[in-house]
Amino acid sequence: MKTTLPLILVGLMLLPVPAQAERQGRRIDAIQSGRLYDPILTPQLNPSYHFQPNAEAQFLYELRKGRVRTDRVPEAQMNYFFEQLERQKQR
Repeated sequence: MKTTLPLILVGLMLLPVPAQAERQGRRIDAIQSGRLYDPILTPQLNPSYHFQPNAEAQFLYELRKGRVRTDRVPEAQMNYFFEQLERQKQR
């Protein structure tokens, strides 16, 4: 009994680690593929800024709020995003 309880506790402590690591791995994959926008990780993991529609909408929202460092975005791509913002304002 005295040896099984510590073994069980150690086993329970190890269970959440793989689940959390797997979730983080999926998030990083989503950022790299353009399915998700993260204001800190996207410029590092997806420098081409190729977004799928949901991630692009999230990026434009963050851009409107002033949360995006525009010096990290290539100029041609930034012009495209500003055009998208203007179209949204006209609607």
